Amino acid sequence: MRRMLAALSTAALAAAMLVATAQPASASDCSHPHPFLDGTGGFVTGSNVNMRTGPHYPPGVSCTILNVLQYGWAAQYYCYTVGDSYAGWSTWTWVYVPAVGRAGWVNDALLNGNGSWSYCGG
Repeated sequence: MRRMLAALSTAALAAAMLVATAQPASASDCSHPHPFLDGTGGFVTGSNVNMRTGPHYPPGVSCTILNVLQYGWAAQYYCYTVGDSYAGWSTWTWVYVPAVGRAGWVNDALLNGNGSWSYCGG
């Protein structure tokens, strides 16, 4: 009886962990490592630039828009990764923008100097 209860408890725990860790595909696609490797900075070179939770936008997975950035706003560069292509650029930089007090991914075509030169890894 004890073995059966132990087996049932183990199975229930494993099922609960599976449910707790499962994420929608789009949420996991938007999660990329972004360590502070670069430390340089620049500014936003476009108007109404979307800062996103990940380096993806339509037609594929669309990561959530965190803020809309404006031309000339300062940005601190952390590192870059590869994502969806925009205006011929498929690299995206994780930036901190003091004007909005927030960090997120911005396509390098929309950043001064084409964003970070330090690869995030992963």
